[in-house]
Amino acid sequence: MTDPKQDLPTPDEFIALRRRRNFAVFGAIVLLCVIFYLITIVRLGVA
Repeated sequence: MTDPKQDLPTPDEFIALRRRRNFAVFGAIVLLCVIFYLITIVRLGVA
């Protein structure tokens, strides 16, 4: 009597995975912004 729906993630797990993916994307964007910001400061500082 196994429920075939058990193979699918529960809504809570699905939301957690989606939040984790959104957090990873947000972190990557912030990291890129910080890198570009530092490069700009270095260029202005050198120039």
